[in-house]
Amino acid sequence: VSGYYGKDNFGAEGGSLSWGNRTATFRWTHLASQKLFINTTAIFSDFAYGIGSDFDNESFKLTAGIKDINLKQDFNYFLSPNQTISFGWNSIYHTLTPGKTTVVDGAGISSSLQFVEKKALESGIYFSDEVKFNSKFSVNFGLRYSFLNNLGPADVYEYSEDGSIETIWGYKNREIYNSYQGVEPRINLDWRINKQSALKGAAGRNIQYLHQINNGSAGLPIDVYLISSPNIKPLVTDQASVGYFRNFKANQYEFSTEIYYKNFHNLPDYVDGTQVFMNPNIEASVIATQGRAYGLEMYLKKNVGKLTGWASYTLAKTERKSPTINQGGWFPARQDRRHELSLVGIYELSPKYTLSATWIYFTGDAVTFPTAKFRLDGETYFYFSERNGYRMPNYHRADIGLTKKLKSRKRWESDLNSSIYNLYNRRNAFMLNVRENYLNTGNTEVVKTALFGLVPAVTYNFKF
Repeated sequence: VSGYYGKDNFGAEGGSLSWGNRTATFRWTHLASQKLFINTTAIFSDFAYGIGSDFDNESFKLTAGIKDINLKQDFNYFLSPNQTISFGWNSIYHTLTPGKTTVVDGAGISSSLQFVEKKALESGIYFSDEVKFNSKFSVNFGLRYSFLNNLGPADVYEYSEDGSIETIWGYKNREIYNSYQGVEPRINLDWRINKQSALKGAAGRNIQYLHQINNGSAGLPIDVYLISSPNIKPLVTDQASVGYFRNFKANQYEFSTEIYYKNFHNLPDYVDGTQVFMNPNIEASVIATQGRAYGLEMYLKKNVGKLTGWASYTLAKTERKSPTINQGGWFPARQDRRHELSLVGIYELSPKYTLSATWIYFTGDAVTFPTAKFRLDGETYFYFSERNGYRMPNYHRADIGLTKKLKSRKRWESDLNSSIYNLYNRRNAFMLNVRENYLNTGNTEVVKTALFGLVPAVTYNFKF
């Protein structure tokens, strides 16, 4: 049994941003026989996020979130030393809260508005077979069948081409008003060239029913979560990868390199100019786009000695394409990061003390910035011409930590860790806001907001 609760709050210039998770997991592991192994898991998760503001004794708060109840069973059957069969099922009950607003006026009177929750049941069954043909070659192939049922109560809208509501259909509690289904095949190949090296390949299809619509601007990083519905088709991805893996000097070092390509179908995005957050009719502005992602990943690890650690590097590209965005050409997705580098070192100073250090670097996310502005009736309006045509500043930071092993007892082990997050106090951008300069009206400025500078921490760990 495990549980977790965490919440973050951020405030600046009369506004606030919060996000947090609550989770609980119950897992039962059962050895039914010498050959059959069963895992049964029940998971509850609650993710909530929102923004707020306070001006002149008035307050405004907007919240949204996702609640999931997940039940699943996984079976592993060891048919022989060279063959293992896996199969199982899972079912997730989704409850999406698109948005709730609460306003308190100067007189202390509160009013609220809440969008209707979206509910759906996502389920799947799977089967896989891992076969070792000999000491050098093995294959793992499988098939998964998944399906989604949208459930009432719900009002389902049909939209005309201009986005206006054409028809409304009402459905009762737990009534199924829409369904999707699909087959997801996959295969993994493993060829041991010799004792030091191996070649691996994989291919597969995945179907995703829960979607994240990114806010393309560099302002508040608030995204919207949607479930597949009569107006939003499931996302289908096809991916293939090939990798080379090698050990050096009697497994003291590990090296791997891998290339991959992923193709996206029915990737949901929004029409330019759409109000993404707190839009009751956002489905009218959601369009299906194409997508592709490809790249090279490299990894080197040192396993033994006083100094251990690893280095990883990824060169990648993630793009989208739609006839109605950026004149129909390919444009970078919000998650597109061309370069990503991680360096980790762990040095054993003595049997009691261990020093560790980490350095992380990656290309800034793609964002949409205004390319022009105009004034109307004394107000300034910004014009956005290109989706994700700009970049957030590149991100990098260093962390360092010192761990001391405390005195161990027969049934008790513990250690004390002192660490510093963001050692050289890099002010990485959390968001960028474009606004009028308060002191020089008519001039536009970009204001960077950073969350964390240098953060010291002390952690005590124990096992019993």
